[in-house]
Amino acid sequence: MLQIGSNSIKLNFSEPVYTISPRTETVIECTVSNPEVREGVILDQHISNSLLIANCLVKVKENNRVNITVVNTSEKPAIIHPNLNLNSTVQLENTIAFSKPSVYNVSKRTNEVLKQLRTSHLNSEEKNALLDICSNYSDIFHLPDDQLTCTTAIEHKIKTNTDVPIQTKSYRFPECHKKEVEKQISKMLDQNIITPSNSPWSSPIWVVRKKLDASGERKWRAMIDYRKLNDVTIGETYPIPQITEILDQLGKSQYFTSLDFASGFHQIPVSSEDAPKTAFSVPQGHFQFTRMPIGLKNAPATFQKLMNTCLSGLQGSRCFVYLDDIVVYSHDLNSHIQNLASVFSSSAVLVRILSCEHCAPVI
Repeated sequence: MLQIGSNSIKLNFSEPVYTISPRTETVIECTVSNPEVREGVILDQHISNSLLIANCLVKVKENNRVNITVVNTSEKPAIIHPNLNLNSTVQLENTIAFSKPSVYNVSKRTNEVLKQLRTSHLNSEEKNALLDICSNYSDIFHLPDDQLTCTTAIEHKIKTNTDVPIQTKSYRFPECHKKEVEKQISKMLDQNIITPSNSPWSSPIWVVRKKLDASGERKWRAMIDYRKLNDVTIGETYPIPQITEILDQLGKSQYFTSLDFASGFHQIPVSSEDAPKTAFSVPQGHFQFTRMPIGLKNAPATFQKLMNTCLSGLQGSRCFVYLDDIVVYSHDLNSHIQNLASVFSSSAVLVRILSCEHCAPVI
């Protein structure tokens, strides 16, 4: 029995058991034994270690049944038995009819988020729908002065086939790059991405050009050359999606939104025992990473693991993810807004911050 508010809902299956595949979502029909409330919103809540009831709007049908969405967030099949006693309560909230306001009553933060969205190519209906959903989830977007969050769902480990520290001589770079390195080191210290270190390990730093941003400005990125460390790092096998397969599966979708995590790798902590291996030296001193840096051998696999967990049940039906890039796709506007809400609420559980700068809806 599943208690929803004052209503008792019993799961009703034709099979002896119901199996939900790994990292997928399934719609399950439940019978309501005393449905005084005819419609409402079910809030997401875990009913076991691997099963999650997703946010959904339900209407009780004439046969006293409702459809709920159940997500298996694990890497293994999850089984629900017909007579399973679910020891959790999910609130069924009464829905309230409302009309969309023509003028948004938004906070200063929300207003900053909305200003950074690229909406010039959208018509008024599409633009209002996008601004509305992003306004509701403005807390998951990253603004320049925000502190970068750090997930607790996973940490990056660096397993090496030697315990002998590797030290590589620092590179020389132009004077103009020294100021850029100094600025980025200061920023990473402020964001708790790096910390001063006494580690015997040391890798050199270099400065590379980044691709043009939305404003067309050319920026630079200070990166660590971890090639020597990667040579002694034990490789980890984890499948990374093929871009061609993703494009093939988009089908006849008409609406697309691309999302990018703000400094996505830096939202994953490095194991404390392995952090000294990430150390590097600059004129300001010797430092090591507390968050996962770009350039480590198994970093892409670690991030893909997090994304598969974060967006479990949504990939292949509402979105596709390739490392820290997410594409949400839909056939129509209403479905697209619902899919965005699903992605926003799911990503907020494990990795809270999306980059407004890279939120680009395409119609």
